[in-house]
Amino acid sequence: MPTDIFAYCSNLIKKEAPDFYLLAMLMPKDKQPYLLSVFAFNHEISKTREIVTETTIGLMRLLWWREAIQDIYQGKTNKEHPVLQALVTTIKHNDLPLKLFEDLTYAREFDLEDMQPSNIQGLLNYCDFTHTPLFTLCLKIIGEDTDCKETATQYGLVKIIKSTVYFARQNRRFLPQDLCDREGLSKDLLNSASREKLQHIIQQIFLKVKNPKKDSSKFLKATQTLTLLYKKQLEAVDYDALDYRLTLPPFAKALRVWIATIF
Repeated sequence: MPTDIFAYCSNLIKKEAPDFYLLAMLMPKDKQPYLLSVFAFNHEISKTREIVTETTIGLMRLLWWREAIQDIYQGKTNKEHPVLQALVTTIKHNDLPLKLFEDLTYAREFDLEDMQPSNIQGLLNYCDFTHTPLFTLCLKIIGEDTDCKETATQYGLVKIIKSTVYFARQNRRFLPQDLCDREGLSKDLLNSASREKLQHIIQQIFLKVKNPKKDSSKFLKATQTLTLLYKKQLEAVDYDALDYRLTLPPFAKALRVWIATIF
């Protein structure tokens, strides 16, 4: 296994997506490089909205990644990007289906439209489309055959709500349009006058966050624990997305997630 390209993926995810790095590190050691390469691919496509200035450029970037993955399945490996080079090995050794990679790139096209979900179901659909294919790839690498849609969707939902301020600074709103209209929430989410309305909306959204069912999958149990930790963090600040404490990791996060995987 070419260690340099997998080291690149590991360093990238450790810095940019610590939750995914933690999940990978809790899995069997021989699976970790493969998981990190898939997470690195997800990071590359998910950051598209942040690094492009025009929708057309963003679509072209996602198309480049989609076609580069398709090339791997056709035996063409002439791209020099380290994430793609790592995926050549990952896909071959784990027999991963092309469709899941394609689904992830198509899901990220929604980001380029800067459209709010019209309702809570629309928000849940977005979380499903952007996370379920990713987690399914991870489970295939680990060798676990189980449905991950609910866990993936719930995790995506709490991460988005917890990152409300981060997205607002990019002029992006994932809060359901119908709830915003009902509350009379202005487009400026960072305005202190909007704080109470924002809290009420998030509280309504969190009625959709269910307590996870027991699952034998270590990967899903770890993800469910992260979801619950973030949910409790939001509850502790009374669903106030502007509270600075949400920028801090939950207390003993890594230890608590690790414990969840062994019991």
